[in-house]
Amino acid sequence: CDSCERDYYMNEDGECHECPDGTECDAVGNELGSLRVEAGYFRGAVESTTVDKCTFGEVACPGGNKTGDNLCTDGYEGPLCDSCEEDYYYDSYTMECVTCSNPQV
Repeated sequence: CDSCERDYYMNEDGECHECPDGTECDAVGNELGSLRVEAGYFRGAVESTTVDKCTFGEVACPGGNKTGDNLCTDGYEGPLCDSCEEDYYYDSYTMECVTCSNPQV
């Protein structure tokens, strides 16, 4: 077959598999390399079928058709977008990574 049904994706071998939780597979023709990740979830690599919840949720992981650090919001990095990038710090009050140049109130 040329494409997979809704809620399924095609792998590199042309086989259809059920889409993992945390992905958006609401159309026909999904492929492993271009699976869209839901907000609040993280996928480490294009060839990965593993999708995990982000440590900091949607604020760190907005979702989309990306993987790894490219899936993280600016200021976040690492597996599950669970670390602040250089020049950012974790603000325990807002529970977000904030730029070091952000003036304190």
